[in-house]
Amino acid sequence: MNLVDSSGWLEYYTGGNRANDYAPYLEEAANLITPAIVIFEVYKWIRRERSEEAALLAVG
Repeated sequence: MNLVDSSGWLEYYTGGNRANDYAPYLEEAANLITPAIVIFEVYKWIRRERSEEAALLAVG
């Protein structure tokens, strides 16, 4: 099982420098654990920096 924190998710969603490092873990949903607090943190950041619609799509 893989657990990725909010910084990893944000790197992935924003296409950051380390997005490719996180991609294999995030794209393998069967072995991914995402705590509710991480989903909330990602939602808050994307809503603040982009939009409500983008945040809902990201955490969906």
